[in-house]
Amino acid sequence: AGQTCVAPDYLLVHESKQDQVVAEIRRSVARMLPKLADNPDFTAIINERHRARLVSHLDDARDKGATLIEVNPGDESAERFSETNKLPLTLLLDVDDSMSAMQDELFGPLLPIITYRELDEAIDYVNARPRPLAAYVFSHDRQTQRRISERIVSGALGINVTTLHVGQDNLPFGGVGPSGIGRYHAQDGFLAFSHHKAVYHQRRPHLLGLLPPPYDVAIKRKMIRLLIGR
Repeated sequence: AGQTCVAPDYLLVHESKQDQVVAEIRRSVARMLPKLADNPDFTAIINERHRARLVSHLDDARDKGATLIEVNPGDESAERFSETNKLPLTLLLDVDDSMSAMQDELFGPLLPIITYRELDEAIDYVNARPRPLAAYVFSHDRQTQRRISERIVSGALGINVTTLHVGQDNLPFGGVGPSGIGRYHAQDGFLAFSHHKAVYHQRRPHLLGLLPPPYDVAIKRKMIRLLIGR
């Protein structure tokens, strides 16, 4: 139900594909999860406080003009969802940055959908916001994959998949900027939690005697010019 740190907080879709994407999400959920509230394969929200937080995001988005599409293939009642502390997957269309759902990390089955016309517009949208812990691109076009991987700043990038990079223990895991500092897993984890002590051993003979002043000695002036590239 989106309660992981690498779950997508929003979906960027070309404006010509939005209706198709919404329809496919509906079909996919119905195929995998014919019911949600009474289905052990669809998890509950971690506690009542967080469920209330998610509901407040939905109320705020609705009040500010967003279109909410509830994906509820079993047509289960709101009361049943409340009893099981679950929420149906809800798509949010026509969103903007004034809505709280676009300001917070969601950790829930809410998915805002934002449309774009040109790929650069989508890339700029991501880069104009706090650096994400993970970003995902769905495209079989190698040039599109390369453009996004080279230009989007994120902790990790998944191509045609979400979240599974966390389970690859030979890949470093971590964020950048607001999404985190440092990385771990495998060798990176060892380096993160150990101290790599620097040891410098000056051997003999050496020319360290040429380093201290006075610098009006001809050979020292030549050395300085050599070191600073003049």
